[in-house]
Amino acid sequence: MTAAADSIMLGASVLEIFSCSGGMAEGFRRVGLPIDMAFDWNEDARASYEANFGHAPIGIDARDLIRMVEAGWSPGAIELLVADPPCTPWSRAGKRQGQADERDMLAVTCDLVRRLRQGFPESWVFFGKTKASRWSQIGQAMPPPLAAAVASSIAAWLARVSRSLSA
Repeated sequence: MTAAADSIMLGASVLEIFSCSGGMAEGFRRVGLPIDMAFDWNEDARASYEANFGHAPIGIDARDLIRMVEAGWSPGAIELLVADPPCTPWSRAGKRQGQADERDMLAVTCDLVRRLRQGFPESWVFFGKTKASRWSQIGQAMPPPLAAAVASSIAAWLARVSRSLSA
């Protein structure tokens, strides 16, 4: 496990929503941050994920996951929430209908991030002229605990380099 992973994984979970075949999960696994719990509604995506990792994501629509959280379900402490909602509604292939497209999950993703808090304090502010602008920021923002772990790892690396250069 990397130093970043050591400082992130303080007994908390790494969750992934819209896991698809597991590409993000594999990338996180390679740096010592295995996904503890993955969710995807697509049967083919879950079968691919299972073929790649030996276990399937939980088959659930993200909107149902919100309903579960509203009803009191909690995955426990979450240190990192990985979410890669489908981009089809925003792409040329999806006719760029964005939020008007019934397949759009950006608002759902942002709602889950807000509900599960992803390390952001309740008072954290995202500005933007439109809801889509604010949601985009939430989806792309690095959670403070992860940013602290990355910064800690960079600082440790710089200290090692500095010591080796002065030796």
